[in-house]
Amino acid sequence: MLYLIPCRAGSKRLPGKNKRLFCGLPLWMWSWATAKRVMGPNDQCMVSSDDPEIYGITGDLRRHEKWCADESVVTEMIETLLVFDDVCLLQPTSPTHPDLLVRSMVALGGSRRSVTDGKPNGQCWIFRRGWQMDMIDFETERGADIDFLADFEAAEADMKRRFL
Repeated sequence: MLYLIPCRAGSKRLPGKNKRLFCGLPLWMWSWATAKRVMGPNDQCMVSSDDPEIYGITGDLRRHEKWCADESVVTEMIETLLVFDDVCLLQPTSPTHPDLLVRSMVALGGSRRSVTDGKPNGQCWIFRRGWQMDMIDFETERGADIDFLADFEAAEADMKRRFL
């Protein structure tokens, strides 16, 4: 399984949000930490970014311009990185991925996405080669999905209230 954290530099609504400190760490690092906790011994984690401040830190894959569209990153990367048939996408803008949710979705098989009330919530996406068009919804509690400054501030306040 490849755990993929796509960190595009050019946020449409909140400039620099992937690098913005969230409870003391850059936002993208929360997804990286989740991946590191749930990975198996043969799994890999990759942070993909077109931001030199991110890919320079992680030593991971420089995100090509063609991979910077929201909908294309997984398809393009699976086609390019043929060694990976299974990809777990952890969006940096959803820093509250519960470990149990990620582990459960990986274990269930098939391509899945976490949803709340039938709508994708960004917490976890599992892509399996050959299953991309047959996405199975996995109902979860609503997690943080940060698009705007108000979302960021609310998610950070909630995280501090619950865990810090």
